[in-house]
Amino acid sequence: MQPSPDKTVLRVYAFEGFTLNATSRSLKADNCDLELRPKSFDVLCCLVEHAGELVPKDEILRKVWPGIRVTDESLARCVSDIRRSLDDREQRIVKTVPGRGYLLAVPVSRVPDAQTASNANPQQEPAALALPDRPSIAVLPFNNMSADASQAFFSDGITEDITSALCRLKGFFVIARNTAFTYKDRPKDIRIIGRELGVRYVLEGSVRKAGGKIRVTAQLLEAETGSHLWAEHYDRDLQDIFAIQDEITASIVGRIGPELLAAEYARMNRRAPHNLDAWECVVRALFHSSQQSEQESRNALDLLDRALASDPSYAQALGIKAWILVFRAFQGWEDMGRALGQAIPLIAQAMALDNEELWPHLAQGMVSFAARDNALAVATLTRALAISPNSVNAHGLLGIAHAFGGRSAEAVACIDHAVRLSPRDTFLSDFELYYAFAHFQGAGYELALQFAQQAHRMRPGHPYPLLLGAACAGQLGQMDVGAALLTKLRAVIPDLSASWIEATSPYVFVQDRARLVDGLARAGLR
Repeated sequence: MQPSPDKTVLRVYAFEGFTLNATSRSLKADNCDLELRPKSFDVLCCLVEHAGELVPKDEILRKVWPGIRVTDESLARCVSDIRRSLDDREQRIVKTVPGRGYLLAVPVSRVPDAQTASNANPQQEPAALALPDRPSIAVLPFNNMSADASQAFFSDGITEDITSALCRLKGFFVIARNTAFTYKDRPKDIRIIGRELGVRYVLEGSVRKAGGKIRVTAQLLEAETGSHLWAEHYDRDLQDIFAIQDEITASIVGRIGPELLAAEYARMNRRAPHNLDAWECVVRALFHSSQQSEQESRNALDLLDRALASDPSYAQALGIKAWILVFRAFQGWEDMGRALGQAIPLIAQAMALDNEELWPHLAQGMVSFAARDNALAVATLTRALAISPNSVNAHGLLGIAHAFGGRSAEAVACIDHAVRLSPRDTFLSDFELYYAFAHFQGAGYELALQFAQQAHRMRPGHPYPLLLGAACAGQLGQMDVGAALLTKLRAVIPDLSASWIEATSPYVFVQDRARLVDGLARAGLR
């Protein structure tokens, strides 16, 4: 017999002081929400609904990942996540049966009177869904503000494209298109939508067409408070509508990733450091790494080690750690041979765990720079862009791969695209430095000096802007400027020498490295 239309069958369970609502997908203790990854929640539901029984690994994999082949490692990671949320360090609640499966070893009861729930009080606010343990976002249907109703296809297309592109960003939980479209043409209370969908952020926007012009606006909101985090508008001539759609989608998605990470960093920065989980350690590590100083990069490595101690199979953390190790060697803070000896195995491990994770490929690009293997660098970073087409870092690194390989114009074009994607990116100072690399290669010393000085102002502890700036000043005959930059550079790298620059500079061609050393010699390097 089917439940009547005004009744909803609820699956609510109680065990060990926890309440699990499998219908609303929430887990509570002492009336406080506990966060679980979506797949971890599914695994817990499977164990709770078979409490006291051994549930074989294969059965859990079939139920939680239907039609998808995943390794036992994914399941083990979910179980580890469940134990963390349940504070089950002694594995008293969730037991592992070696080689066979898992067992929920405590009594479970259905919550009384939770078999059915009437909709008799339609004004009652729906229960909030538990938030995932990653930045969670819903892209609401963009409003068609044009007088021509037929233009709705464009606003719907923008919404679908943004949703699809966000789904390709690792580490973000994105509400499916079909669910988000149930809010189309409905009054929107962002706070209610956030609770109904279990998301921390909402992206909404509108499309307005007038004559031969089109304007797309977008704004990112924090669902809990409804406060604005970011807003932008895009004005375009209405020519190739699909090209415009692609361009605007790329621009919005390129901005959203960094904005979400910045919002998450601000949110978790209020938490005590010892309470951070593996993913939160990675977010903090990215922020520290973006400061590009010797101490901040050390802080980043410490956080990544904490993340990997908690989860050794965390491919993103492995890739970021490898990237930072090689980055530090390029700055003269580590021996390059030792850094490569540590980074290369980390990259191989990360790619074996998840070959679709972006950061190991970015790290492989850095290793290629160190080896002056320009063909491998371009191939690796092109692969990174296939994985994440709107990755600002990948576009920027591909740009300097072109610069190091003697292709200044191609380098500038790539870096221009990165800046258009995310003009307020956390790693914006990188782009100033990348422009300096590109213009130095093309003998545009005045522009290269300007960009190097700007990069230095943004990140005073980063030696390469000083190195490039001093070399450009020397080539331009601006000896006072060159000498001042060289003095600052020696404070960062006391053992600076022409032989070190020749050995570590990533420029592939001998003549480019010779111009670099010559410019520094003119500025006063002995």
